[in-house]
Amino acid sequence: MSSGIRCARSWNLRPGWVETPVGVGGHPEPRHERKDLAVSRTACSTTNCMKEARTRGQCNSCYVRWHTRQTGYRRFESRYVDAGPVREHVQQLRDSAMSNPAIAAAAGVALSTVRSLLAGRGGARDTGPSKRVFGTVAASLLAVAVPERGAVVAATADGCQVDATGTRRRLRSLVAAGYRQVELADRLGWPKDTVSRVVAGRAAKVTARHHRDVEALFLKLQLVPGESVRARERARRNGWALPLQWDEGTIDDPGARPVACRARCRAA
Repeated sequence: MSSGIRCARSWNLRPGWVETPVGVGGHPEPRHERKDLAVSRTACSTTNCMKEARTRGQCNSCYVRWHTRQTGYRRFESRYVDAGPVREHVQQLRDSAMSNPAIAAAAGVALSTVRSLLAGRGGARDTGPSKRVFGTVAASLLAVAVPERGAVVAATADGCQVDATGTRRRLRSLVAAGYRQVELADRLGWPKDTVSRVVAGRAAKVTARHHRDVEALFLKLQLVPGESVRARERARRNGWALPLQWDEGTIDDPGARPVACRARCRAA
């Protein structure tokens, strides 16, 4: 490779400049062509200033002068707000089973914004969770209403991960009602190992499709006793609740507890 071509390729283009092809014989032709500032960039809004706009429609120099005057007159209003209330609201959304991508999509903000708000940016320059956020971002996140847990799962795409608490409780309840795990796997069309992992508590997340499959099966079989005595005995040893001991409105809530079992429930 000739020195002319190597030199032509090693130059760094500045913003607003375009590269022209290398000429015949390896000698670079005039490589850069300045674009019209009014066409390629947004000019500073200050009168008679043709510099590129950076902050609030002004170039750096004009913005610093404007900021100094507004601060001196006590008229400056920051576009940032405290991140604390926003973080608490986002945590409530997460507690209702909404994932970070779902929250970002509902608010119309970047996923990295939600992650930085909760846990910081990570890496060597991480300074922890965001202390301030843009007012527009805060308004968008606060506008997302906290939904009911079941409504979140119902609106989640099939392949997205959701909390496995409700799925695990439903499967265990069906085992307590007398259904073997092998039979449940056949009815669901799942691999037997998948049912075993969920029932044993080794799966913290399941897909939304699997959650809905188990929910439909639970509604179908909760009033129909199974035939396996060994399944009932295993559930009794592990303290798994029967289907009717769970309230449908709270079975997906990790903090919910089943209703105390009565003697006639155990006899069933």
